[in-house]
Amino acid sequence: MSKEIQNFRKKFDNLDTQILNLLNKRNQLSKEIGEYKNKNNLSVQDKKREKQILATIQEKAEKNNLDKKYIKQIFKAVLRSSRKIQKDKKWQIMYHSMIGKS
Repeated sequence: MSKEIQNFRKKFDNLDTQILNLLNKRNQLSKEIGEYKNKNNLSVQDKKREKQILATIQEKAEKNNLDKKYIKQIFKAVLRSSRKIQKDKKWQIMYHSMIGKS
């Protein structure tokens, strides 16, 4: 394998790590907002907000010359994951134990 290909792959690996770190941060926020929503008897899913997020993301994708349909599918998966985390009582229990509340 050429050194040039190895350099490209290393750059991809670095970007993938950054994406994973950002998704981890987003998951943490999902846990926190899930706890807030649970405490305040709010619905996990806010369809209006999700529609707004997807519209904004598609606009940004188009401005950055990205395939907005593909980006929409990626963010639909991200939002689906966020809802799952917010609903997951296991995460809420772990969150309580991390912050020392019961």
